[in-house]
Amino acid sequence: MLACRLSCATIGLGLSRRGAELEAVSALVSLALCEYAISGYQVAEKWLKDRRDRGLTLEEVRTYRRILTALARTIEVQADIDDLCLAVEAKPATVAWA
Repeated sequence: MLACRLSCATIGLGLSRRGAELEAVSALVSLALCEYAISGYQVAEKWLKDRRDRGLTLEEVRTYRRILTALARTIEVQADIDDLCLAVEAKPATVAWA
C-alpha cells in the first residue's frame, strides 16, 4: 500500500503529546486518503492546516481519526458504485413496447 505522511511539522503543528499521537495516526494514512479531494481540497490535509496555529485537543485527534475512517469508507462505496454503473452500462437496453 502506498502511503503519504501528513506530518505535523509540514502542516505546522507543534509536537506536543497530542501532536505525537497525530503523527502516529498520520503515518498510517494511505495515499488515496491523502489525495481524496472535495471541491478541490484535499480533505485530510485541509482539516489539519485549518488548525495549524493552535494545539490540538485529544478530542480533535479522535475527530481526525473518524474523518479518515469516513473518507476510507467513502472511497470504498464510490468504487462499489462505479462497478455497479459499469455493470448496468454493459447490459443491453431492453425496451418493452406496448
